[in-house]
Amino acid sequence: MPGEGRGDLGVLLKRMRESRGYTQKALAARAGVSQELVSHIETGRVTRPSRDSLLALAGTLGVAPDPLLEAAGRLDDQERRVGSGPLAAGRDLIAWIESRPDLVEELETLRRNNSPEIYQQVLAGLARAWEASFRLAMGAFAAGGEDAAGRRA
Repeated sequence: MPGEGRGDLGVLLKRMRESRGYTQKALAARAGVSQELVSHIETGRVTRPSRDSLLALAGTLGVAPDPLLEAAGRLDDQERRVGSGPLAAGRDLIAWIESRPDLVEELETLRRNNSPEIYQQVLAGLARAWEASFRLAMGAFAAGGEDAAGRRA
C-alpha cells in the first residue's frame, strides 16, 4: 500500500546521513534543499517530501533512491506491483558508476575543486538519468515488454 513504512523515512535518512559524515546543513546544501526540510524529514514532521527532493538527497548521499522513495510512500501501486524489475535500472546505473573508478574519481574531483552548485547540477543530472531510465523501464514493463533487466511483464 502506498505510504506503508513511511514513518521510517526519518530514521532511514538520518542513518544514511550520519553514516556518510554529513551534518543536516551540509547535506541540505549539497542536495539543494533546505536544512529545515532535512530536519523535518528526520523528525517525522515531513513524511512525504517530493520525489525531486528525495532523488536529490539520494544522489548526494550516493545511494539508490528506491529505499527513500519507498519509505516516503512515493512508489505507486504499479511500481510496487512490478517489484524490482524497473528499479533494477537504477541499481544497474549506480553499480555501473561505482564500477568505474575513473568516473567516481572524476565526480570526487569535481566535488572538491568546484562550487557546490556545479557538483549539485551533475548529481541532479544523474538523478534525472536514473528517473528517465526508470520511467522507460516502467513503460515497457507495464506494456508487457521487457524491463531494463530483460524480465517480461
